[in-house]
Amino acid sequence: MARRLADPAALRTALDTRWMAVWGPDGLDERTALAEEILRLAREAGDREMELDGHASRAASSLESGDIRGAQADIAAHARLAEELPIAVHRWAATTMRALRALLSGSLEEAERLANEAPSLQPGRPNVMFTHLVQVALLRWEQGRLGELRGELQGVVDQFPGAAFARAWLSLADAELGDRDGARTGLRSLAEQLPQRPRNGIWLPAVALASVLSAHLDEPEAAGSLYPILLPYAGHTIAFTSPQPVACHGSASFYLALLATVTGRWAEAADQFEAAIRAHDRLGARPFLARTRYEYARMLLRRGQAADRSKAVELLDRALATASTLGMAAVAEGIQTLRAAQAGGPLPAEPAGREAAAPEGSRNVFRQEGEYWTVCYEGSVVRLKDAKGLRHLARLLAHPGREFHTVDLEAADGQPAPAAPVGPRGRAGAGELKARPDLGDAGELLDATAKAAYKARLEELGAELEEAEGRNDSARAARARAERDFLVDELARAVGLGGRDRRAASHAERARLNATRAIRAAIANLARANPSLGRHLSSTIRTGRYCSYTPDPRAPIAWER
Repeated sequence: MARRLADPAALRTALDTRWMAVWGPDGLDERTALAEEILRLAREAGDREMELDGHASRAASSLESGDIRGAQADIAAHARLAEELPIAVHRWAATTMRALRALLSGSLEEAERLANEAPSLQPGRPNVMFTHLVQVALLRWEQGRLGELRGELQGVVDQFPGAAFARAWLSLADAELGDRDGARTGLRSLAEQLPQRPRNGIWLPAVALASVLSAHLDEPEAAGSLYPILLPYAGHTIAFTSPQPVACHGSASFYLALLATVTGRWAEAADQFEAAIRAHDRLGARPFLARTRYEYARMLLRRGQAADRSKAVELLDRALATASTLGMAAVAEGIQTLRAAQAGGPLPAEPAGREAAAPEGSRNVFRQEGEYWTVCYEGSVVRLKDAKGLRHLARLLAHPGREFHTVDLEAADGQPAPAAPVGPRGRAGAGELKARPDLGDAGELLDATAKAAYKARLEELGAELEEAEGRNDSARAARARAERDFLVDELARAVGLGGRDRRAASHAERARLNATRAIRAAIANLARANPSLGRHLSSTIRTGRYCSYTPDPRAPIAWER
């Protein structure tokens, strides 16, 4: 209708509305055509702001199509225009796309700087805050530090329980922190819900993350349900857009390869890994190239055919060179562990805490070996991937009867425990609070400047909402109402009865919660693999402000490292 009437304003509104209606993997071709039309209309009308929107939209569809040159050209054109036009929202969008390019190429420090700079250009807006979390989550995953964001991710899931994308990141953070029960609960929910969810713009990234989770937990049932819904999009590059591209998750073939590996479909896995390597090479996605080669090598070693070992060694060498250069600690450590296992014998099981034959006899052992811990108790051996809770347990077991303040446990994480050495991933200062008992609380939840900014924005939104309702602009009114409700909730959370500021939790209390959660998760994982060990630790480990290991003095237990 708008095209027939030759009404530019109506056509622009219709194009924007249609773009959102087909925002998802099934609408990729139409969104590409819509972006082209927006750009044509902008140039005919001399509307430079509309041209900015067109470049952002076309950059997204080009990236999803795997056309990295086209995406980079539009990102560059958008950046030039955004510098010329003093409009904050477009400068924010340009900065997020610069962060995307840095992250895709593996310039992790630059990506972090840009991702943290972007919110300052549009402070307090919910979509800006969520976009920042999306970029930082991908960055921390590449660095092996996703667990640092667990609290923030939990807050998003609590506020939006149906947000599969956020739940997937939360479950991956749980897995990284050693809470495999929590991660499995999240995976079961995702595997049940994703096949039924609308296939909008965040659906495919959520499927990708659920695929990583199913591979990490080695869950064939979940992998089997995810594979058929992802397969139609094998040629896609998975990206999170809003509407400009802000995070690239690489080729869908990579995730199909992970799922095929978990379900033992070796030929399909090899084909998809090869396709993913080609796609990531074209994209210049060095972090994903390293990760793809590492996972491909793991698959080959698990399959164990005659020529697999030599190819796996070559893949691991190339992956390690890239991961070490880029600072991808988790991938580099995984490669080193895999190499060590190959030098000494068969590939260790994926960190699922499975029992193995007990070469240690009846001795009790709590020992870190690279990325894994070997725990022997009553003749049974458990292998678990490194986690903070295991490092805390090692320190407690090394000093039976001694009480450790949780502040000291948290501060000591990353320093060698006398009876159980701690690996490089146990470094202090990796985003967790260094607490001291004498620091009191952590201050107001919102300072005076933030509260003033929130209140000023609420006044703006009130006027914007009134204007939108007066013009019967339901979409604009809905956006203003949603942002207003969010800010009201934030102010309510920060201000108590009588207008008094609520205070953030004390540093010592945060240390208690962090240490207790980590220790309990570690005990739960050990108990699942060795119930007898679980019962022993549950009855002898005390948590709270002080933590200790207090075995029965009449039956002392010696733990070897």
